[in-house]
Amino acid sequence: MIYIRYIYCLNEPNRVLQATASVDTGTDAIIQQTIRTEFEDCTVLTIAHRLETIVTESNLIVVMEDGKVGECGSPAELLLTKSEQSKLIPRVDTVFSQMVDELGSERKQAILSTIMEKS
Repeated sequence: MIYIRYIYCLNEPNRVLQATASVDTGTDAIIQQTIRTEFEDCTVLTIAHRLETIVTESNLIVVMEDGKVGECGSPAELLLTKSEQSKLIPRVDTVFSQMVDELGSERKQAILSTIMEKS
């Protein structure tokens, strides 16, 4: 599987980066760090299948369904809600939360922990 990052910069609007989704986590970390530093002042549109990457690196997620925007929000908005006691708890009513749920309990918990730390 391949994910593609389209990067738009005011001075260089035609940058396109590609990286395979099957790279090891160390290589992925290097790629993500490079994108964060080299394209700090750019808008980055990520089309991805690796949910961990988009959850940790994005401030807005758009979930497409049947070619249309199904839902849109920050990772926290799509994955967390407040309980009656104002405690952050996982959402179960969004398509994105269901996608994260399908990753399995260990990966889901890691994503939720990252989002809760940021919130």
